[in-house]
Amino acid sequence: MNQNNVLEGYQNMQEFNNQLQAMQQQVDVLEKQTVELNTVKEGLDSIEQCNGDEEILIPLGSGIFLKGGIKDKAQVTMNVGAGIVVEKSISGALKLVEEQIVKMGSFKEELTKEMGEISMTLQKLQLEMQKTQKE
Repeated sequence: MNQNNVLEGYQNMQEFNNQLQAMQQQVDVLEKQTVELNTVKEGLDSIEQCNGDEEILIPLGSGIFLKGGIKDKAQVTMNVGAGIVVEKSISGALKLVEEQIVKMGSFKEELTKEMGEISMTLQKLQLEMQKTQKE
């Protein structure tokens, strides 16, 4: 293997490593979003179970909560993207959240599979490079 091939091999290895890092970041984001969706699902389940006169803590962000109550537990307002907000029943919102959780799980599975394939290719390339250095 000549000098150009060795250089190209190392560049390919670097590209594969960069791809793996980017994909791992995507997996981390998906896991975080899945945790958030599961929290939303639990909240919707809790609202569905309550009788309407319980006091609840309403999250404002950064660990700050406001005490409040639920006036209408039949409908929730959801952001469905692009700044569009719609009214949904609790069961409709739960269904949508569950669908999103499944989609995220499938996408994470695909990414993980692709990462495995890239890792195998990277290992083969590393072995080739090691053999070349010994020659």
